Order: sequence, then C-alpha cells, then structure tokens
Amino acid sequence: MQRSSERILTTHVGSLARPHDLLEVMREKEHGRPYDPARFTEMVTEAVRDVVRRQAEAGLDVVTDGEMGKVSFLTYVKERLAGFDQVEGETLLPPSWQREIDDGAAVVWQGGVDGGSGSRQRRQLQCRA
Repeated sequence: MQRSSERILTTHVGSLARPHDLLEVMREKEHGRPYDPARFTEMVTEAVRDVVRRQAEAGLDVVTDGEMGKVSFLTYVKERLAGFDQVEGETLLPPSWQREIDDGAAVVWQGGVDGGSGSRQRRQLQCRA
C-alpha cells in the first residue's frame, strides 16, 4: 500500500467510461447472446491497459482497472450470491450519468448496457428472501 506523510494520495472510486466496442460485447454477454469470450478478454485487457495509463498520466497515485470488464457492482451480486433474481424495471439515472447520455457516451447502469438513449428498461436485481 502506498502511503505519504507529505500529501494526500489521490485515486478515484467506481467505474470509468468504457470503449464503445467493449460495451457492445458486454451487451451481448449480459443478455445471454453469443459473443467471443477470448475476444472479450482481449478487449478488457486492452481497455484496462489504456485506462491505467491515462490515470497514471493524470497523476493519480493509486490506479484501478476502472471496472472495464464489469457491467456494474450488481454483477458481483448476481454472479457470486444466491437469492437474487434479475427483473426488468425502470430506474432513474443519476444526474452525473445524464451528462454522459447527453454527450452521446454509452452508459452502463443497473446490470444493463445502454447505448445512450436513456429510455430503455434496465434490468435490476431483486432479493427473493
């Protein structure tokens, strides 16, 4: 772990914008449609390499993978915990994500990948207990 008594070390929390081509493959994977797993792994590796480089160039002290290979935190729940079902449902996007939509950037939210329309139903997790 990095430490400093001279200054506050910097990092970020959460996911960073993913490349559009990676988002397309993530969409296919998430919806259970055919995709090339080897190519997906290559794309994630390339995206991580790029995002780590950009964080280092920006001067961050602690860099992350930017969640490049994950749709959202809910992916962890869905893949690692029992007792949750995926359901369709409408959710409101946080204001910070609306700016990305308005700028035409692709958005990943609540277990679904949205190409920027901001209007489709997004899958959510629901606890069965």
